[in-house]
Amino acid sequence: MVSLNDLVLVSPDEQWHLSRATDINERGQIVGSGWHGGSFSAYLLTPVPEPRSWALLLAGLGLVGAVARRRPARGR
Repeated sequence: MVSLNDLVLVSPDEQWHLSRATDINERGQIVGSGWHGGSFSAYLLTPVPEPRSWALLLAGLGLVGAVARRRPARGR
């Protein structure tokens, strides 16, 4: 397991401590509660893909496009 507190990137003046994650939706967003500046509050985290993931996606799309271009057209 990994602590969400270790994964969240916030500016130093935004002092968040995520204490509970209660749900995750189909987009991968996480909702929960925690402490923000001394007050107990709710949060919604939206994941951002890593650059490696984007590069892999673009390479895959390029490969599919290249294969589709090389495939001979069917005559009707």
